[in-house]
Amino acid sequence: MGYWERLIDAYESWDYDSLVEEAYHLSCAVRDDIARRYNFEDPLNAAFMIAAYFIDADRFADGAEVSLIRDLWEGSPIERGGDFLLRAYRQYDWQPWVEAYLNNCGRDALEVALRFGMVVCASDGFIRDEERSRILRWT
Repeated sequence: MGYWERLIDAYESWDYDSLVEEAYHLSCAVRDDIARRYNFEDPLNAAFMIAAYFIDADRFADGAEVSLIRDLWEGSPIERGGDFLLRAYRQYDWQPWVEAYLNNCGRDALEVALRFGMVVCASDGFIRDEERSRILRWT
């Protein structure tokens, strides 16, 4: 088993609160990388679209993914969770941009982005095969 598979397995064993905390730190690191490299008014939104890319691998946002995203937006309305994020991701066709970002970012930034995707997908205790495949595609 390689580095990435072990990392996926490790995140699957974390408790929810630890995943939320990790997702917070990773989303900030992704946001900062995007802010340095792109002229986005809201680089955090773009960082969340990277999370949505991985959520979308199995074509739906499950309850834990919805909750984790909502918990990252402290004090946000209850309807602003992972399902809200996934709708916006699809509506504004973020997939090409996310794939270009992942394809063009440096090794360290790619690892942070992949870890962010893993943490969000692991929020329900496991990473589905479709999510795992999408993550491993970039390794």
